[in-house]
Amino acid sequence: MIVSLLALPLAACGGTSKVKEAFQESLRVLSFDDEAEAAEEQSAPAEPEETPELQTEFPEESLPGEDAVLAMGVYVPVAAETAGIVLPGDLLGEMSFEFRENGKAVIRIEGQAYDATYRIKGKTITIVSDGEEMVGMVGEDILVFDDFADSGVKVTLAREDTEAAEKRYTSQEAQAIAGSWKSVKVTDLWGNEQTDIPADSCTAVFTEDGMATIRIGEKTFGPQAFLDLNGFFMFETDFEIKTELPITWIHTPFGLEIAYVSLTGQYCFTMERVETESIAGSAKGKKTGGSTED
Repeated sequence: MIVSLLALPLAACGGTSKVKEAFQESLRVLSFDDEAEAAEEQSAPAEPEETPELQTEFPEESLPGEDAVLAMGVYVPVAAETAGIVLPGDLLGEMSFEFRENGKAVIRIEGQAYDATYRIKGKTITIVSDGEEMVGMVGEDILVFDDFADSGVKVTLAREDTEAAEKRYTSQEAQAIAGSWKSVKVTDLWGNEQTDIPADSCTAVFTEDGMATIRIGEKTFGPQAFLDLNGFFMFETDFEIKTELPITWIHTPFGLEIAYVSLTGQYCFTMERVETESIAGSAKGKKTGGSTED
């Protein structure tokens, strides 16, 4: 399945309230860049797929049997999941929920403010604005909506200035590749072995919080945040690019492969795990970055 990296607003789905329309304008999803392939996918019988789940934790102490306690303050998106694809919350645009005492709230979307009310029953929070309801789960400094604004997108919000807001929320697949890797084989993108570059010239370090450092020869990419597009990975800074990407990687039951496109060639590195993280340096603690020449 070939997908484009074109971010599109979600189509309005039921209801015409201003707040719902504003939500749906802020949500983004991936779309097909090949109309024929998209039509074929839609006409074929749907096969159940196991999709990654966000690693959102609900500490037991924050979910008592009685009504959960919601910490007052401003909550912002930190993660969104759709079709098994986990995206950082800032891709949803400017959005926040400010919860006040006595069940009052203010929702802000792209500079527009909407009054709202909320109520909590057990672990469930129901937010009402402009006649529309949103139902989510209350955690420790987080809120999780499995079907945000009837969009089919799972959205996690976190209270500003807390550890929950600083954390990068990643999929199980992203956590599965955490660790250090080194290449043992290099081919072109069609599987033909290459001799112009050493087989062990690529190293990589991935962290559980979604950071990557990849080194190919003397060139280093990162540390940067990366995205998991249902088992297909790329650096977050490349998300809007619609042409060929310099570095992408995939993780399958057979292992990890890193594809690299440069001015001198196109390469595919077969990777194996190694014990130490020192080969590419630590990627923790930084959310952006670029390539550097040594």
